[in-house]
Amino acid sequence: MDSWIVTRIRATSLRRLVVWTLALVGAVFLGTSDRRYIANFLRGPYPLAKADLDSIRDVTLTPRYYARVTGDRVIDTGIRQYTIHTRSGIETSREESGAYTALAMGKRFLVVRTAGDESSTAEGKLAPWPDDLENQLFDSQEMRSLRSSFYPFYLESEGFRQPGFVVIGLGVLFLVLFVWQAVPAWRSWRDPERHPLAKRVAQWGDPMGVAVGAEQEFENPLLTGKAGWRFGSKYLVRSTFFTFNVLRFQDLM
Repeated sequence: MDSWIVTRIRATSLRRLVVWTLALVGAVFLGTSDRRYIANFLRGPYPLAKADLDSIRDVTLTPRYYARVTGDRVIDTGIRQYTIHTRSGIETSREESGAYTALAMGKRFLVVRTAGDESSTAEGKLAPWPDDLENQLFDSQEMRSLRSSFYPFYLESEGFRQPGFVVIGLGVLFLVLFVWQAVPAWRSWRDPERHPLAKRVAQWGDPMGVAVGAEQEFENPLLTGKAGWRFGSKYLVRSTFFTFNVLRFQDLM
């Protein structure tokens, strides 16, 4: 028959194991939920020709959107993005952070956001047009007449894989935490005698007698503290959802 202390060790260990396992399942489900991104992260960038771009009806659903595109020539649209630095709400400086070019592909054009280079080959994510970009580019009657010659999506050439690497880093960190927390909990649930508390209690003499005394003082404490602490005449017991500990006053003194 298990003592009260062993029963408490097994119960708290099981709770920790269940919670960490559910957290792991949730993390795996969340991290693998965007299968379209994962496929492009692993297999892309896909070399897309003009015919491939022409076949795209909805860029948010197309399976291959991490692309490498080569145009016949590069056209500078003159549109720039700037990063503005301020101090106390006053602009102190600004620097160019991006430029928009257009790759000519036959009679059609693909707008590309770059870091400032004007290469005829671009690599990045195909995405819907931002509203502000469309308003800036087609701000004249002449440009609006050419709207149909532009693809209804653009290519963002920076950092497609960066979010994936961030998720991988967080996943590795979480896995380390899982091993650190869940594996000892599993071992303690399977064999409570291996728990540090059980080993410490075994050094006090009769483990069953200690468990009976600690349980009585836990149920009828002289003083109840915060964070699950209960004070008796011989033992100091802490019991929370995830932790359980028993200390002797003579050891503390």
